[in-house]
Parts: sequence; C-alpha cells; structure tokens
Amino acid sequence: MYFKLIRDYSSIINSSLFGKLYYDDKVNHICYTLENYDKRIPEGQYTLNYTYSEKLGKYTIELLVTNRTGIRIHKANYVMQDGREILKGCIAVGMIQKKYWIENCKDAIEKVNDLFLTSLINHPDEKNYIEIVKKI
Repeated sequence: MYFKLIRDYSSIINSSLFGKLYYDDKVNHICYTLENYDKRIPEGQYTLNYTYSEKLGKYTIELLVTNRTGIRIHKANYVMQDGREILKGCIAVGMIQKKYWIENCKDAIEKVNDLFLTSLINHPDEKNYIEIVKKI
C-alpha cells in the first residue's frame, strides 16, 4: 500500500496545516488531512504498520518515524481544542476541509483503514508506506 500526502503550506492558519491524501501515487484522492504545523514530521517516506495505540485505545495506522513514537493516522477535527493540543505530530483525516478544521473524520478514517487493511490481507508481503511531500 502506497499513500501520498501532499501538504499545502499556503493554507496554514493557527498552526493548522492542510493537505490531501492519495493512494497509488497521485491518482486516487482519498480525503483531506490536518496536521499541527509546529509538530509536523519532516517530508519523506515512512513505513506504515497497523498497531495498537494505548493512548487511543484501538488499532490504528502508525508511521515509523526516526526519533518519534506514536505518530499515527487517526480522526480529529482540530489541531487544538479547549486550549489543549489534539495533534502532536499525528495526521488527522477528514472528508471535508473548512477554514480551520476538517469534518466527516469518521468516514475518512474508515476509508483509509479499509484501504490499508485490504492491502495487508491481499498483499501481505508488500511494503506499506506513506510519502509526504510539499505541494508544488
């Protein structure tokens, strides 16, 4: 499974960094993404695993990032809510992008997880990764 996240640095508002998530290079748009600009991981290619998150209390897609732990793809609407950081390096997904947030996160994470798990079942020996790039 190959995901590609294209970040849009022209849309940074209140530490909210938006992007678009694709699979099979830039062919199939899956959903929008939201990251904390100040805590984002560097552009690059990262191996993906499906592991249990103690913090979230469920299995999620985890990015293996050097010198970082617990970097995951999960649902969240905002970078910050009620004065506390929601995203500390993770990538949130949603079907709709608004000015400061994303919506329909449940639908987006189900779509992302379905694609990932289907790939794990159908292609167990295939490398699973995400490439994160800047919008050109």
